[in-house]
Amino acid sequence: IIEFIIKREKSQNLKENVEVRYIHGGADNIIQSYITSSAFQGLENCLFILDGDKKQDYEQYVNTIKPEYLDDGRICVSKIPESDYSKLSEIISKMTGNKIDIKVSGNKGNVNKEELLEAQKRFIDFWEKNVKFLPCDTPEIFLAELDKDPKFLELLEKDKTGKEYFLAKTKDSLQLVEVTSKDIFEEQRRVVSKIASDSELYRGIVNMLNELF
Repeated sequence: IIEFIIKREKSQNLKENVEVRYIHGGADNIIQSYITSSAFQGLENCLFILDGDKKQDYEQYVNTIKPEYLDDGRICVSKIPESDYSKLSEIISKMTGNKIDIKVSGNKGNVNKEELLEAQKRFIDFWEKNVKFLPCDTPEIFLAELDKDPKFLELLEKDKTGKEYFLAKTKDSLQLVEVTSKDIFEEQRRVVSKIASDSELYRGIVNMLNELF
């Protein structure tokens, strides 16, 4: 979807300066491995775009992520008082929906608290600047609802992820009992071309990419 939008958008800047990479392994793996590693390496020229259903609602965690920490809906490290630094680990867990293992140096089993504190602050800052979310729960459900093949409308009403819809449609299109993930992907690709340039998804992704510059 992102590659399609970049090709379709009349922006030479995006075409020449944005390289799209797909990371296998699911969102939790991406968060715990790739995003965490990138944060501690201090990388700046990267943007991770996750499914919308991975976005955490900070209003559910007001006792941990206090409203005064936020700036335009994002956690601002400079607004967290030193008296609340003991909560940084919990803030990161609520913010990401994952338990992040932050490794720092230590001595005789004692963690270097100052180093841990700086690492936690660095991670929070990286997450809020370099991690974005699709304006839909999953790309599969967005594409399924965009496609709305009359043969599978009843299935689509029950399918919350879009995966069952595309499995059934791919089998029907190819007239096969068993299909591969590559077959399903190709079926999804055919629907991508239907994405309108004025749709919320299209404009949302363009805005995310433009924020890189």
